[in-house]
Amino acid sequence: MSSREVIELPHALIEVEARPGYLFIIETGSLDSMSELKRYTARLDAMARRLQRTKALIDARGEVGDPSPEIRKAMWEWLTGVDRTFERVAFVLATEMAVARVNMTALSRRAQLRAFDAIHAGQRWLLRDPRLSTAGTEPRIESSPPTGERRRVPRPSPTEYRITDAPADTVRRTDSDEDGGSQVA
Repeated sequence: MSSREVIELPHALIEVEARPGYLFIIETGSLDSMSELKRYTARLDAMARRLQRTKALIDARGEVGDPSPEIRKAMWEWLTGVDRTFERVAFVLATEMAVARVNMTALSRRAQLRAFDAIHAGQRWLLRDPRLSTAGTEPRIESSPPTGERRRVPRPSPTEYRITDAPADTVRRTDSDEDGGSQVA
């Protein structure tokens, strides 16, 4: 395969470009029959295996209409089946509703597939390391105390004030106090 190949179907034209780490696929037209879908998926599977690509970015903004329920079901089976060729797939879709529908379906199936409204967003998701976790953004949790309860570990604040038992009228700020604290008079 050269860097680009075209799959011509009776009602669709699919351009496939091998890019570093993934296949970039541009779909235009529609898949109107199961035989068209089978030709399409067989060609993509063959290209992916030959080029050793397990990721795909599919720009489907040029699709015409919605596929029939039968074709939609078969497409999801191809994308999420045990013997699938692609480990991760990012779709770029024309409408927010389509993006939401595909993402909800993908999440419910626990599929490594997401939809976006722009190529750069899909590419960023597709090429990021899937082993990266969101653990850095979640609150830190101590190991469970003997009661089995979990507690949040407090983080020191950079603007935290020092606490004193002295009455407020006896606390004064001094110029020599470099760390922003107060001294008791």
